[in-house]
Amino acid sequence: MTLDGQYKDYSPIETDTLPAKFFGCFKLLDLTFTPANDFTIIRTLTGHNLELVCDGEGKNKSPVVDAGYQKAIWELREHHLRYCPSQDRLWRRDVDDTDHPGDRLILNSWHPIKSIEDEYGIGANANSSKRNPNMSAAILREAKRAQWFPQVERGLRVDPCVWIRVNGKLMEYRGENDIAVTQTLPPTGMGNAAVQQAWNIARWLTNDESSARNLIRLFATPWLEPFKQLSYVLSGHGGDGKTLIMRQAVMGVLGSERVFPGFSVAQYCSGGGYTLNRESMNDAMDGKAFAYDDEACEVIESMLPSLRALSTGSEMQARVTGGKYRTVSPTATMVILTNMAFADSSEKSDRRRFVKIDMHPAVGRSYDEYHAIETFCKRHPAAFYAASARLWVESDVPDLVNLSPARQISDEAYWLITSILENEERYGQPVVSRQDYRDEFHAALPDSLLDLLGLKNSTSTALPGGQQRVARVADRARFDVYANALDSDVEAPDEEASMEVNALAMPGVDSLQLLDVADSCRQNAQLIEGLCMGQVGFAPCEGKVKKDGVVDEKVSLSWKRLNADLEHRSTSDTVRLDQARYCVPLLGRTFVIDCDAPKQEGQPHGFQVL
Repeated sequence: MTLDGQYKDYSPIETDTLPAKFFGCFKLLDLTFTPANDFTIIRTLTGHNLELVCDGEGKNKSPVVDAGYQKAIWELREHHLRYCPSQDRLWRRDVDDTDHPGDRLILNSWHPIKSIEDEYGIGANANSSKRNPNMSAAILREAKRAQWFPQVERGLRVDPCVWIRVNGKLMEYRGENDIAVTQTLPPTGMGNAAVQQAWNIARWLTNDESSARNLIRLFATPWLEPFKQLSYVLSGHGGDGKTLIMRQAVMGVLGSERVFPGFSVAQYCSGGGYTLNRESMNDAMDGKAFAYDDEACEVIESMLPSLRALSTGSEMQARVTGGKYRTVSPTATMVILTNMAFADSSEKSDRRRFVKIDMHPAVGRSYDEYHAIETFCKRHPAAFYAASARLWVESDVPDLVNLSPARQISDEAYWLITSILENEERYGQPVVSRQDYRDEFHAALPDSLLDLLGLKNSTSTALPGGQQRVARVADRARFDVYANALDSDVEAPDEEASMEVNALAMPGVDSLQLLDVADSCRQNAQLIEGLCMGQVGFAPCEGKVKKDGVVDEKVSLSWKRLNADLEHRSTSDTVRLDQARYCVPLLGRTFVIDCDAPKQEGQPHGFQVL
């Protein structure tokens, strides 16, 4: 960019804090063919050499201000350093550091910077004399001037698609290569089929459609939610894919530059107004897209205020050991992965702010099925994000999911639920007496338990004893989730034991009508043939001779070998009067069921089981 062209009429905002050397550097910085020496000539992100503005001559030549400030001024002038209005911070163009011939590519992907000093390596620490807060303030102030310097839009790009908000409405554009957005993802392996598969995986990982939609919504939240407000709670039972999806689909795609995996709910919400743990986490999360705790503790009511502040982006203090305090506005979308209880609140703001996702248990699922998700994330890194962006275009409102694993239900909650269900069945009102609760647990009914189960205080005349104070179901959807959890937690009856009891109640073999056995084999054959309605045949056979020479009456051998001519197996008329052993091959739709006697006393006979 030439000063005689685009910046012919440009001049910085004249304030009392404007460094005198700012505009001089802005005007005089220029590229050179002289090799870089890291003192007066440095490399740019485009791979060219930049000659710094210096004082002195020869060996006494030195930059008028730190090289980092001059590089930031040059990148501002060349549109590689831009301001994002929605986040009130500077974003810097990503460097093309891949191995390929030719010049460095000018990427249309960007990353946030904590400060000019940290990004450009100015000074070893916050107290370094090389740092000049007025210089970094001047760069930020000038970057905000949209008439001179282009800006970064808060949005998501997966070429050829880009999603940004225009006048508050989320729009999807195609082929708009000049729009700079806060997140750009590679379109590797992308297509409608990959997006659909991302939806299939989300539905497989979760318990219901609402949870699947919330899981998909999670991925594009940092860049597409209208304003910072949402945090996500992934609730499960362990080994159900919570950590897998965050490590592979989030951390594995965005990297540590955009994701902070070291967040700890327990440490962050610990007592005390200012703690180093909390402040250092604020510093580590600054500018990140996501922060998650993959082993979150039980979240109780007293922890919610701290988590609310992170969700809404409230200003807070950040510092590291040996560093100065600085004020930051959290940018990271919080994701809490937990196998324990999460404090539920009846406040509408909390129900909207904390988006719940109920994970499907891992019981009956194999490692290979979960490993396939990992492979999918590597082959289609942007699939979940594209699916999420399209869901955000449909609606800005997450689905309502009530988390209620049965393990979270206390004795008090169990008593309330069962009492309400009994009273509803008996008296037609979903209520429970507050006095009965006090008599049972020797304590007043706490508001937190009312909020948890979706109840409210009321009065009723439905129960015996006249008008009295009761707790009434106010949110039926929430209450039903907990009531259903009790049903699912009841142990299923032993199916085998039930079958045995039912079988013993059946008539035994002694109830059968015995046939009168005839003296001759032919007569018995005619009897069997009549009972089976001609669906059997007859053929001569041999008996099995035991070692002692006795013939085993239960076994017949070689009837197929002895009766190669199938015609002799047709009717009972083929049975000769001089033979006492015949085989009865089954024909048509006839079959034999062997009903054994019980091995132990008290067990049902095979006939009773049948």
